[in-house]
Amino acid sequence: MPSSEAAYEGQAAVLYRLSADEGSIRAPEGDAFGPPQGMLQILRQLGMIVPFKLISSIGDGMVKPISSYLTLNFFARNHTGLHPGDIHCELDVTSPYCQQALVDAQMLMTVMSLAMPVAQLIILPAVGVFSDAYGRRKVLILVFTLSKLALLFSDLFVFFDAPLWFALAIPPFVNEQVITAVLSAACVDILDKPSRAAGIGLVFALDTMAYVCGRLLGLQMGMRASFLLATVGFVVSLFYLLILYPESLPAEKRSQLNFRSLMPWDSLPILWRNSVLQRLSLVMMLSAFIDVGTNRVLPFWLPQRMNWVSQDAYLTEFFLDFSIIIWFLLLFSSLVAQGGEVGALLIGRAASMVCLIPMVTAVSPWQVMASTALCGGPMYFANPAIAGLKSRLVGEEEQGKMQAALGTIYAVSGSLGALVFG
Repeated sequence: MPSSEAAYEGQAAVLYRLSADEGSIRAPEGDAFGPPQGMLQILRQLGMIVPFKLISSIGDGMVKPISSYLTLNFFARNHTGLHPGDIHCELDVTSPYCQQALVDAQMLMTVMSLAMPVAQLIILPAVGVFSDAYGRRKVLILVFTLSKLALLFSDLFVFFDAPLWFALAIPPFVNEQVITAVLSAACVDILDKPSRAAGIGLVFALDTMAYVCGRLLGLQMGMRASFLLATVGFVVSLFYLLILYPESLPAEKRSQLNFRSLMPWDSLPILWRNSVLQRLSLVMMLSAFIDVGTNRVLPFWLPQRMNWVSQDAYLTEFFLDFSIIIWFLLLFSSLVAQGGEVGALLIGRAASMVCLIPMVTAVSPWQVMASTALCGGPMYFANPAIAGLKSRLVGEEEQGKMQAALGTIYAVSGSLGALVFG
């Protein structure tokens, strides 16, 4: 593997050449192509982003794994005369009314898969433009609060038997992808250019770690206790944003709001402004299409190949989370330092192929779990690597638009992959 200096000199040479050819990429400044800082230094620079992400992700881990059972309980009401408080598909999904609710839930999933790309295509570019014009903090408070309305409406269902429709309608429009786009732009504001990919990857690893902790907590509690504690976590996170979370984009670096730029057809062209951005966007689209599509079809493919039960699925998800934490906390920053973002991206895509082959040919659950534990983490290298690379190619006043545009093509391509594969 080349030294870090040689790797970044190579990247710098490519971008300098493209700058001369196209006139659309700013020349690198200072140590723009040096190796990233150490993990502890990056962690200190990220500052207030980390506590917010940890608190909110613990709450997500507590309720997201059981949220699908809320949907089953809601639809099961149409297939039984039991009192709503006596319906517990989370405890026994084999009952006839829960099995009928599964059919309704699958139909809903199909509709949401169709609605998600359209909703994200409208919302994400607009969020990026607003964060460039008004700052990350205000927009983060807004989208975080809107996204948690789904949790609050779920609370009404859990505790007061209210309809669940509002909780089901919110996620296609405002979800974790929207929050991640704003936080990624904040990471870009804070970190020096060589450390951006490593920083975004570090936030992703800490997010996964907190999510796993929340899931383990949720396993020890019932549904009501999990939703109650997750709601407390939301309130704490919101107060943290309002009182302690600082603004990362100074007023002098913000762009002027142009309402025309809120339209997707005006914001998304930033992704193909030049040939470098076009190629990176294509890689992002293909990565999302293949990875999300594969994840959609595997739960149906594996039971046909072997005796794949729910315990195997839970264990595989645990090994995936473990792989993400290890690779991103211990190895991703070093890979970026040695081979640059491009090298990390290549390793990630290669790992996806290596991981996919044993998954589709496996005849035993342990083969799937071993493959996931070994190379599941690098499958997620594309997002931070491409976000770090692309952040170098636009100015500070367009970082929100860029990160939101990346999130848009990832969400749309992933949804299309889920539809095609599924």
